[in-house]
Amino acid sequence: MVTILLFLIFIAPTIQYHMEIGTVTISLMEPVVLIASILLLLPNLVKKHSIKLPRNKIFISLLIMLIWAFFTQVIFSGYFQEGLSDIRNWFFSILGFVAILSQNKNWEKWIGIYIITVVLNSIIGIYQYITDTFRPFVDLSGISHLGLVLVNGDISLINTKYSVGFFTHPNGFAMYLVGGFMITLGVALSSKRIKEKIFLLPIFTSLILTFSKTSILISLGLLLAFVFIFIKFKYPVLNLVYIPFTIFLFIGAFLIIRYLPSNILTTLYWRAGLWKIAYELILRDPIILLIGGSLHNFSNIAYYFQPHNVYIYFVLLYGILGLIILFGMIWEIIKKMLVFLHADRVKNKIILVGLFLAIMSLFAIGLAESSLFGIEARIIFITWLALFIGFMREKDQERRGMNDER
Repeated sequence: MVTILLFLIFIAPTIQYHMEIGTVTISLMEPVVLIASILLLLPNLVKKHSIKLPRNKIFISLLIMLIWAFFTQVIFSGYFQEGLSDIRNWFFSILGFVAILSQNKNWEKWIGIYIITVVLNSIIGIYQYITDTFRPFVDLSGISHLGLVLVNGDISLINTKYSVGFFTHPNGFAMYLVGGFMITLGVALSSKRIKEKIFLLPIFTSLILTFSKTSILISLGLLLAFVFIFIKFKYPVLNLVYIPFTIFLFIGAFLIIRYLPSNILTTLYWRAGLWKIAYELILRDPIILLIGGSLHNFSNIAYYFQPHNVYIYFVLLYGILGLIILFGMIWEIIKKMLVFLHADRVKNKIILVGLFLAIMSLFAIGLAESSLFGIEARIIFITWLALFIGFMREKDQERRGMNDER
């Protein structure tokens, strides 16, 4: 039963169908996550008469974000209904986070089930590219980098075959696949079984077929980081070779980018225009830095409704304090990872590295995408976060048990 419920939470945000109920838009995943979370938490209520909340600073940061979102989106903002929708997005995300972390063991199993959901989505993405069909929830107005692009003021038609899964946009699907690939890579490198290594192929193939330049480039950078960490664990003597090789690659990448045809960078210029509009909006109304609540104003004056940058997105929504809360969460995740990496007698560190890089991928891709935009993206984020914390908690308990035996 637990396996089925966790599978539902894992798969729910990848099916991005939205229903209109009067003036309210509800995603298909909301009732699924709500029911599955309640059922997962039910045993705690029955046995202990209370829900055991996670005891860590990351969870506290999520609660603070929820509270601050209420003030900025409902109290300070004039767009009450949109504010309530954002509160709902955070509430369901935190509920799913608590429900997943209510599990106290078998985290390698739950990670394995998550990988299966990524592989299934990847196979669908490959099928979509081969057949150029079956994209039920895609937002046609949002695929400008694949379907219609502006070239010198004129609309031009380019590649129409792409992988999107059940997402509304290939960029969102690509971000999901980057994290899924990192998690699968961590499991594959920590296991002698061939199955996990085979899983890497459809995930990376589907990622390439999204044609999301940002996600593909970030995935290559993360892959280099992963190899560096893996070599540090397995073959420390090779670090002297790896570091100069990595520097050489970055220099080569810089030179290649410098001499790329300008039309390849069209989407970057398009994003830079959005960032400029956000900057000018904040200059005209600096109170945004204090109370946020201006994403709606941004969408009214910009040529796209969100800024394609998670940090600008957070400032527009929640002001500087919201961005500080986000950075505090990121720093806490990094600290936990560093402590765990330096701990002795811990098995499967590479799996945790995969989970960590999956989480970090959202913030790296967030330089050119609003990677926490919408409820589905936030649920995917907290799922990776919960798997990271749950797996670390289980391994830490094992390590302490070993130390006690000594």
